[in-house]
Amino acid sequence: MNAIAAAQRYLDAWNAHDPEAIAASFAPGGTYVDPALPGPLDAEGAGAYAAGLMAGIPDLCFEIVSIGATGEDTVAVEWLMTGTNSAGHGGLPPTGRSVRLPGADLIRTRGDLVASVVGYFDTASLPRQLGMQVVVQPAQAGPFSFGTAVSAGRAETEPGAVAVTVLEVRSEAEVAEVAERGRGTVAALLGAPGFQAWLGVTAGRRMYTFTAWARPEDVTPAFRANGAHQEAMTRFFAPSVSAAAGRPASGRRTG
Repeated sequence: MNAIAAAQRYLDAWNAHDPEAIAASFAPGGTYVDPALPGPLDAEGAGAYAAGLMAGIPDLCFEIVSIGATGEDTVAVEWLMTGTNSAGHGGLPPTGRSVRLPGADLIRTRGDLVASVVGYFDTASLPRQLGMQVVVQPAQAGPFSFGTAVSAGRAETEPGAVAVTVLEVRSEAEVAEVAERGRGTVAALLGAPGFQAWLGVTAGRRMYTFTAWARPEDVTPAFRANGAHQEAMTRFFAPSVSAAAGRPASGRRTG
């Protein structure tokens, strides 16, 4: 099998929506990397990465614009990824939007298997097409930490109480996990008696949540009845996870 045939088998596995076949197309020690990843993935990781993308875009398709050998064991592929975000993924609901993402892969082969794939594409294009904001800012500048904020609510009346939770995590992976668990917590809070609004703020690795309530006595029962919140508390208030944490506290509105 020549290099183009080996690369084509790998590409066909993507279009067949077969993560196991994608993983199997890699040689031992083979790697996959693209601009959306912090570092290279092994064969199993590449398969899992593909499965995650396919979960959110079930009709994912790679149209091969051009393919050609650039050496005895190297292949350059220009592709166009298309599909519709018709399924939820990562705790986010489906947008129903279609995407078109051009890109390219440089594939190195070893025999009839793939030794490495290096992908190139605009990492801001896909989230923008899905209606997401792409914010470019420093993580820190002098004494200032930068981050993001998300809010949700169902009432515009003045709150009678505000509850605050502070969590300082140790890694970007923990930031992502807290954010994902937080979405489950908020989804359940939307139906809680007395709930008015939620605000989540991430600055560096410190994460804050603020919830507004009609009355102070609404706060504790709502959090105790929230299974996602209880599970998150068990996970992140353990000594082996977060660097520091402050448990939910509430107070009456004054002024």
